[in-house]
Amino acid sequence: MKKFLIVALFLTFLGFAIICNLNNEKTETSLIVKSTIELSVPEPSGLFFEKETKTFWTVSDENSTVYNLDMEGKVLKNFKVDGKDLEGITLLNDSTLAVVLERDRSILVLDKNGNELKRINLNISGELNKGLEGITYDHKKDQFILVNEKKPKSLFKVDISGKIIEEINFSFAKDLSGIYYSNSTDIFWIISDEDKSVFKCSSNGDVISSYKVNIEQIEGIAIDEESSLLYLVSDPLNKLYVCDLP
Repeated sequence: MKKFLIVALFLTFLGFAIICNLNNEKTETSLIVKSTIELSVPEPSGLFFEKETKTFWTVSDENSTVYNLDMEGKVLKNFKVDGKDLEGITLLNDSTLAVVLERDRSILVLDKNGNELKRINLNISGELNKGLEGITYDHKKDQFILVNEKKPKSLFKVDISGKIIEEINFSFAKDLSGIYYSNSTDIFWIISDEDKSVFKCSSNGDVISSYKVNIEQIEGIAIDEESSLLYLVSDPLNKLYVCDLP
């Protein structure tokens, strides 16, 4: 009887520990917004922080315009591009940008004055308005990395000719609305506007941690790794939010 009681107590304790661990794994930390910056950009969708100039790059899917902003959100430069539904932007080097067009499934490579250098069409199918939502760049592999909103809800690694090197399908979020790739840590930061969440993922797409954020329709993410700051933009609110990098 004594042995039976000991075994029963052990199994009860083990079950309690497992339940506690599962509950801890489901816990999602919230990001705290440190400050908010008003933007004069209609429907900002996509964000990139250029550390050399301490400025932001964003795009408007309302007026097909690229904007360069200072740290207070003031417009330093803007130019229209030949395309609709701009949904993401990244920097390839100190003189070259790339923006993604959702409906066309294409990448426009531009100089910082808005001159088109190259247009890359991608062989990605799906609903027109559920297409490409974010773009970032792997400098070591010379590859674009894109996220598709839904159907498929995927990450694509694409070479400079437009060939899809790898596709990673996701199920952890209701949708995908933006991405940042850290070349120094080999980490993806992916946002979902429907989940109001930021996901930190490994290079193979596994979620390392997730963070709730009380912001309406986040559609752009950028990170200043030197200052450990994370930036988000809201499409309908025309605002940029500053958070500590978790």
